[in-house]
Amino acid sequence: MQKVYLETNGCAVLRHETYKIAKYIRENSYEEVDNPSEADYIIITGCGVIKTNEDYILGLIKRLYEEHKDHAKIIVAGCIPTISNKLISEISSDIIQINNDKMEEFDNYFYKDKKLNDVNYNND
Repeated sequence: MQKVYLETNGCAVLRHETYKIAKYIRENSYEEVDNPSEADYIIITGCGVIKTNEDYILGLIKRLYEEHKDHAKIIVAGCIPTISNKLISEISSDIIQINNDKMEEFDNYFYKDKKLNDVNYNND
């Protein structure tokens, strides 16, 4: 079973979307792990609307990419790819970027049984 590590620093809406992604990966037979060293995929959801958040999330992306690029695919989602696309690409063109308005692109990587748009998350 492939493993996924999730990390977020965003608004309430983005945190909710991240919980939905977590449920989605579980429903598609992936295991969520607490340590990025164990992961085959690292998903970072981030907000870049506020400069301090943008700086934090870019630093996190860079650190996680440098530490785990040899064993995990890095996916960055949320508004940060829209706001900081070029800066993320400068860290590495291997980082997969998924904008908020294209979250269904997760299906290109994780879809087995259920599509992301078919997942309901209500704090369950």
